[in-house]
Amino acid sequence: MSLMNFADSYNVKTRVQQFQNELNWISGKTGKMPSQALFISYAYKGGNFPVFFHDVAEIFSQAGVKLTDIASGDPSTLINTAEAFVVCGGDIAALINKLASLVTPVFNPFNAIKYRINSGISYIGWNEGSAIISPKYFGPPSNVLSPGINACPYQIITNYKDPAQNRNFVKNYLVANSFIDMAVALAEAPDGSSVRLEESGSGMILSVTVPYPLVIRYKIVGGDLQES
Repeated sequence: MSLMNFADSYNVKTRVQQFQNELNWISGKTGKMPSQALFISYAYKGGNFPVFFHDVAEIFSQAGVKLTDIASGDPSTLINTAEAFVVCGGDIAALINKLASLVTPVFNPFNAIKYRINSGISYIGWNEGSAIISPKYFGPPSNVLSPGINACPYQIITNYKDPAQNRNFVKNYLVANSFIDMAVALAEAPDGSSVRLEESGSGMILSVTVPYPLVIRYKIVGGDLQES
């Protein structure tokens, strides 16, 4: 999985190099670039979706990946046949509510996406599309929790602001959810950050310090919150 975080979910044209880096990493890890990917666009709440989709599709097309929007067909069929998932950021409530609306007695999109990822399907997300991969959605200081895809062992926190003020919220969350070993906060910063997760563990990239770490890892050790 490649989970990105940057300042504007919709201004992808300025992030071409970052997308290329992540696609190249996925290709190197899996041994091939997927020929097509499913674009889960439910978080988008901007003004001109066709232009946004064109911009995202063009980035992936340059790598030889054909992007298909989930709104173009039956969601369950598209999810179950996708070679890769691409999940954009935007409005987390819109993303979660739309996924929840697809739940039926025979299909659950949260479980279906998790199953496909566990089967080796690649996942690229940014902002809310990164955070939704966690066991739950958690965006401090809010304590309103929503279900996540739960395909990641860590709690991913995106657009993380004010680490000093929100540190205690993270501690309380991890104490209350002791099955989550670590929270990985991607701080809001103009130059972006990414987390790369694979079966053997996690690797962090672009973890520079401007003005505070873009990637902050939180764990509870001996009852106290530690960060690195």
